[in-house]
Amino acid sequence: AGCGPCRIEAPVLQETYTETKDAGVHFLGVNIYDGPEQATSFEESYGITYPSLLARGDAALKLAFADYTSLSAVPTTLVLDRQGRVAARFIGAVRDDTSLPTIVKDVLAESS
Repeated sequence: AGCGPCRIEAPVLQETYTETKDAGVHFLGVNIYDGPEQATSFEESYGITYPSLLARGDAALKLAFADYTSLSAVPTTLVLDRQGRVAARFIGAVRDDTSLPTIVKDVLAESS
């Protein structure tokens, strides 16, 4: 929540979530640095409505992501397919409002 790139991508993530949630897409934010006050303020300021977790002091949660991405590169956005495999990974801010929605819709169109 405190990083500039996180703030840059927030509108793109929220818009993509809003456009795809009725199709069964799930979003989950994972905040690894900030506390509850900063995270809540970020969600309110940017109108974030998808769920999120605080992982600042949760080593087990951080380890759960170790096989998929480095948590030192923030923000990182993962798109998982229906089988839970990483279909796409964005390192750094998702800046454009077409890449993420296009990838999400392509993954949705794949047969299960």
